[in-house]
Amino acid sequence: MLSESNKKTFFNLIKESSIEEIIWMCGYMSGLLSSNTKKSSKELNKEEKITLVYGTETGNAKNLAFDIYQKAKNKKLQMKLMSLDQYRLQDLEKEDYLFVIISTHGEGEPPSSAKDFFDFIHENQKINLNHLKYSVLALGDKSYSYFCKAGVDVDKRLNNIGAIRIVPLHKCDVDYEEKANKWFLEILNFFQKKNMKKIQKIEGKKYVEKF
Repeated sequence: MLSESNKKTFFNLIKESSIEEIIWMCGYMSGLLSSNTKKSSKELNKEEKITLVYGTETGNAKNLAFDIYQKAKNKKLQMKLMSLDQYRLQDLEKEDYLFVIISTHGEGEPPSSAKDFFDFIHENQKINLNHLKYSVLALGDKSYSYFCKAGVDVDKRLNNIGAIRIVPLHKCDVDYEEKANKWFLEILNFFQKKNMKKIQKIEGKKYVEKF
């Protein structure tokens, strides 16, 4: 809404302008709005790498990962999904967001499909993950002594080598559906808040540019 003084100036300008001048002003304003819209859309949709990985022994972590991947897709949250035995370890330092679903096998060990990843983050002393944001969902069985130990170890190690934990570690017993869904909703909430802040920042920039 225009202020009274600006409204008066606007109407006087229209009144004193020719048809050709009014057409030019309309074209100018349309181009200005289109440029700002495209710029805002580009900033909002700037891609960040989001990867969901899983390490499984019996298939539970895999099934859960696929379920969460589908839920994220339905919520327009784009992420890459893969098993840890297919994950290229050299890509870890290139990730923006990494979400890990991992079970525990034997006496607190990671599943065989996650062993290379597990060893890589624990034995590599030069890795720098200060840019990485992450969260871990650990699957286990409370009837065993080493409940969710592999997930606990991964969560602790990623944090120790500089990665930023954006959602706390969630440890799930054999009935994992409810806790796993809570973990996903916390991740979704993080990105929704992040996008809202981004929109507010863009709108603020547009307001500054306007004046």
